Amino acid sequence: MKLKLLLITVVFGCFLETSAQDQPKIIFEDDFETYNDFAIENIGEWTLRDLDSLNTYGFQGVVFPNMGAPFAFIVFNSDETVPAMSGSIWSAYSGEKCMAAFAVEPTDGIINNDWLISPKIKLLESNNKVSFYAKSSTLEYGADRFKVGISTTDTEVGSFTIISPGSYVETTDDWTEYTYDLDQYSDRDVYIAINCVSEDAFGFLVDDFKVVGGRNASISKELESKFTVFPTVTSDVVHFTNSGNILVLAVEVRDLNGRKVQSFNFSTVASSQFNISQLQAGVYFLNITTEEGSFTKKIIKK
Repeated sequence: MKLKLLLITVVFGCFLETSAQDQPKIIFEDDFETYNDFAIENIGEWTLRDLDSLNTYGFQGVVFPNMGAPFAFIVFNSDETVPAMSGSIWSAYSGEKCMAAFAVEPTDGIINNDWLISPKIKLLESNNKVSFYAKSSTLEYGADRFKVGISTTDTEVGSFTIISPGSYVETTDDWTEYTYDLDQYSDRDVYIAINCVSEDAFGFLVDDFKVVGGRNASISKELESKFTVFPTVTSDVVHFTNSGNILVLAVEVRDLNGRKVQSFNFSTVASSQFNISQLQAGVYFLNITTEEGSFTKKIIKK
């Protein structure tokens, strides 16, 4: 069982830090493994809201409980369908289960409006981030779309402020990690929502939801001030140096949607370079992990 509302020190992806006092902590995480297969309600302390209220698409030649019923999200286990779809495009990112929002049968242009809302989560003083993995089951009928929202009051959808960029985020058919900064809401109780707004696609899958926080913001600013990242506008190579001879462990590159698009590991160097020529033109964020903590820099790829 991974569902936790506790503070434990972890080493986690782009939030990796080696200084014990600065390590981020897991505030909440859920991989959805503990819930009943194909449940569409009473899923722990999660709140599900099906605002389109339409019947959902199912499969030909495959059945599972609640298939075709109106619902927001379902605890989907591809190993337990009849026949089983193990190892298919419907498999979870980790374990056997994930959350799935199925396409609705469109009526007068109505699209999916399905909400998966977390329990109340108490954010920490700083460095608060939410991350999860998501994908479209297939792109044959178009990419699935979602928004991420946050509420400081309750789980009513009107209370949520959307924090993901643009009108919506489009998924691919590969499991992708999405990460969003929550520090605007530091030290507050919040609810975090994933809102599926797909239009006649097929299946939007979510897994391994996690919220972390806890590093002192002043430490991050002091660390950042010692580093020079250049050029900040480039078509290929990015360099980094620092005045404190601080050793760098890794650099992750994330796009405006919070997706990790590149990562580089270093054998503890104080200065080096990496190449981003394969990325599309646009704005990106570098999460630079050092022996004394981590910080973020913005760059532009020409």
